[in-house]
Amino acid sequence: MDKFHHYLLRVYNIHKKINFKNFNDMDLSQGQPKVLELLLYNNGCSQKDLAKACELQPATMSVLLKKMQKDNLIHRVPETLSNGTHIVRIFLTQGGKELATKVLESVSIVEEQCFRGFSDKEKEECLLYMERIYENLQR
Repeated sequence: MDKFHHYLLRVYNIHKKINFKNFNDMDLSQGQPKVLELLLYNNGCSQKDLAKACELQPATMSVLLKKMQKDNLIHRVPETLSNGTHIVRIFLTQGGKELATKVLESVSIVEEQCFRGFSDKEKEECLLYMERIYENLQR
């Protein structure tokens, strides 16, 4: 089973290298593509939920969002809930939406490259195995 570790590292490293180059060409820093993608599907997500979904510490998310706001990719809207709790909702700007779409296009191209020569069934099985591995490691 020692091969699993090596293959996982090799796949992770080359996948990361390709995506980081593509994201760097879009002037995105590490973490920003994931935030853009999540907001594209969950626009108005709370900052707390966004940090949890990205598996980042709240302070790290705050720094990331400050840069994204400075770059006019997002805007924040403070909100007070009916129970008096204060939250901050994050929304994509038009530029953020356009960039998020480019991120998804780029990721789709890399995914197509990853699964070249795979049948639909093989791709589905691979994704199910990856999900199971992730769940095992989360426990």
